[in-house]
Amino acid sequence: MRWSELNLFLYVQNNHNPGASFVVSLFSVRRYTRAVMSRPSILFLLFCSVLIAACDSGTRQTAIPTVTSVGSSATPSAGTHPDSPIFFEPSSEIPVFTHGATGDWYAGAVEPGVVLFFEGQFHMFFNGFDGWPSKSAVGYAVSDDGVTWDMPSEDPLLDSASADFGGFTFFVSSVAQLPDGRWAMYLYSLTEGRDGAPGSILIALSSSLAGPWQLHPEPVLDPGDKGDWDGSRVTQPHVLRVGEGYRMYFAGYEDDRLQGGRWIGMATSPDGLSWEKMPEPVFQFSENPRDWDAFRVFQPRVVQVSDGFVMLYKSNVSVGRNEAWGFARSPDGLTWTRLDGNPVIDEKTYPIEWRRNGIAELLVADGQLVLYLEILEREGGAYHHGNAGYFSNIFRFTSTVIP
Repeated sequence: MRWSELNLFLYVQNNHNPGASFVVSLFSVRRYTRAVMSRPSILFLLFCSVLIAACDSGTRQTAIPTVTSVGSSATPSAGTHPDSPIFFEPSSEIPVFTHGATGDWYAGAVEPGVVLFFEGQFHMFFNGFDGWPSKSAVGYAVSDDGVTWDMPSEDPLLDSASADFGGFTFFVSSVAQLPDGRWAMYLYSLTEGRDGAPGSILIALSSSLAGPWQLHPEPVLDPGDKGDWDGSRVTQPHVLRVGEGYRMYFAGYEDDRLQGGRWIGMATSPDGLSWEKMPEPVFQFSENPRDWDAFRVFQPRVVQVSDGFVMLYKSNVSVGRNEAWGFARSPDGLTWTRLDGNPVIDEKTYPIEWRRNGIAELLVADGQLVLYLEILEREGGAYHHGNAGYFSNIFRFTSTVIP
């Protein structure tokens, strides 16, 4: 046998698919025989090809996607990024909160708009709707442990189908207690039934977390002028009390294109009711086009810790693609530094290939980070942005490491 024949054989066997290696080797040998190879050489190469392929298949494990229906016990894996110091452990093997049954107002999707811990209980304000585009409503649930939830009423607290606010729909995104003891709910609106539609930030007030809630039709925060970084939409607010005042972190959309730029801005308020927006974003997407968050940053979730602030934020290459979450830290809530090892959660987190993550909520409880994450799926095939008939449930994760 010539060395050229052996080199050809070894090159083919370096392919990652042993079955394909055998086929290519056999094809190459058959074309090579008449010119340079004897029958013993052919038989020897075929024997080696089969032997190496068999040995290789005994050590390599091929991942086979599992198709799991809505409401199954399949669990998203935790952690994800090998360089991330943050590891989120799932609290349960099944969703802690699921969408409703057929005919319910939240039959299609549930989003963890707000989760807060108050007077020994967890309180969840969730967005629910059936299909998209459709009118959304805000539901309320309580829990002693953050895992098992009960709804005091099956009726929503607020319903965009009946509310008077001059838009198409709205979604709850934050709740904070005001100086006078009342509660303020902050929602973001869409003027039309599409993801990229313009929108503002609304407020609803109540003397009790359980309601009743009164929605104010006039926005508390509007988009900027055309051409500004937030010229089309201000959205996904997260409000926290800092000192004697309040801060609102929100996402700003420069235009109504789904692939347009998105930044994270901040507004301040002395009372949680009247807000003044800072003129420039406080957190921008990376200037390195090869970074995971180079195109847009949005969905800010900010918590205050002993030595500053921690922000969870989302980014993606395009809508529904390469969606991931990262952390940033700040000593004052104004100047932010990205965490080494970002992203902490990405599309490889989930073993089922056609799942993707949606809305998240972050809080600190019992000395650990608690993350509630919406997981979207679609029965019968892969989820892609714009699919009709998708469903979502809410999973819970915890981390004892606070960045």
